Amino acid sequence: KSIQNIETVRKYIDRYYTMPITLDMTAEAAGYSKYYLSRVLSGNGTSFTDLLNERRIKAAEILLHDENYPVTQIAMDVGFASITTFNRAFRSIKGCTPTQFRAMYRAENSL
Repeated sequence: KSIQNIETVRKYIDRYYTMPITLDMTAEAAGYSKYYLSRVLSGNGTSFTDLLNERRIKAAEILLHDENYPVTQIAMDVGFASITTFNRAFRSIKGCTPTQFRAMYRAENSL
């Protein structure tokens, strides 16, 4: 059952990741208490924030391919409230900054 819970949460996050969603909102949409949902996610080695940030960074990766799209705008468009939080989450997940990621993509595609 916990796998099904996570899929419900992932679908909710996929739909609303660009908005300022919370664990409370997501748990309510999935029909669980925030405590239960937090426990289920933790039991599967993740957290609500991790799932949300992973989804937002996945979207940002695609947008970073457009050189004319400012990094700050991408951060806001994928749901981050600040560029600092975006940069920190991006580095944590991808191992580089968004600007470094963009430069690596540019270098790969110029070969």
